[in-house]
Amino acid sequence: QGDLYVGLLYDRGWAVEEDPQKALEWWMKAANKGDADAKTAVGWAYHLGRGVDRNYEIAVTWYLEAVELDNACARSNLAWCLLHEKGIERD
Repeated sequence: QGDLYVGLLYDRGWAVEEDPQKALEWWMKAANKGDADAKTAVGWAYHLGRGVDRNYEIAVTWYLEAVELDNACARSNLAWCLLHEKGIERD
């Protein structure tokens, strides 16, 4: 989870200069290793457009991956996207 926390430092500007793009790079490293919290963080970055252009479809993709790993925060974020039809449509 070290990569996840380094990303958090860059995202929040704790002990380093705030840099959302670097945060996303670190979160992607952790997400690609299977870290559910990092997958949620990547989704959140796309959801907010923080370090990248806002893209709800990509956010939903990352949230779904994290939900598969039983991440409660991703489940909540995915529910918000579904409720507001952002990146996913209700049937």
